[in-house]
Amino acid sequence: MNDKYTLEEINYAIGGRHGLNDEQYRELLRTIRILDNDIIDKITDEIFFFDVGKGEAWRFPTKHLRGMKSIICFSSDIFKFSIKKMQFNILHEIAHHILDHKCFVDISGIDNIKRQEKEADKLAKEWIEKASRGVDCG
Repeated sequence: MNDKYTLEEINYAIGGRHGLNDEQYRELLRTIRILDNDIIDKITDEIFFFDVGKGEAWRFPTKHLRGMKSIICFSSDIFKFSIKKMQFNILHEIAHHILDHKCFVDISGIDNIKRQEKEADKLAKEWIEKASRGVDCG
């Protein structure tokens, strides 16, 4: 079992590829740290995190925009939620990336969108449950 990355190591890996304020960014780092190092390696290399002001959170797959494969947009509002709900929202969007889900506005239909949402919910819950038991989240 590998040692968990420190917040400083995760910060270095993200390398400034975010558009969050300092408080939001600290919460993002703490949430990412829940994950297994292999998943952290993947998301810090492939995701740009961005604050969009109002709304909730969503992920846009990209065509390798500046090396990024996804842009995850967070509303400032989710950082006002309880820690558990905030972490769930962040991990839910990361789960969409890990599961390689397509954009919710594609032509795949409502059934596919519902399936993707359930899959992302399930994976985010698994990560949170494993972390609460002290189990690696790989």
